[in-house]
Amino acid sequence: MGLIEDHARFMMGTVDYLGASDYLVNRSIVNLRYPWGWEDPRHTFMLPLRLSLFPRARVVCIERDGIDVAQLLGRGTGVR
Repeated sequence: MGLIEDHARFMMGTVDYLGASDYLVNRSIVNLRYPWGWEDPRHTFMLPLRLSLFPRARVVCIERDGIDVAQLLGRGTGVR
């Protein structure tokens, strides 16, 4: 997981990842001084990587109906 982790750490310090204003002030997501997070069930498969990058992360597990999730992820893609 070394190369993947290195690439993820690099990407967390880019303008595309942080946005221009946070990039200018913080230069990396690990330097943010406010709570942040994301909500995407596909990240479940990346949890070991995420926890290696953010060892103090708090994880909230919410179970949802699979059909509802599929419909949400299919919006705007032409998939129904």
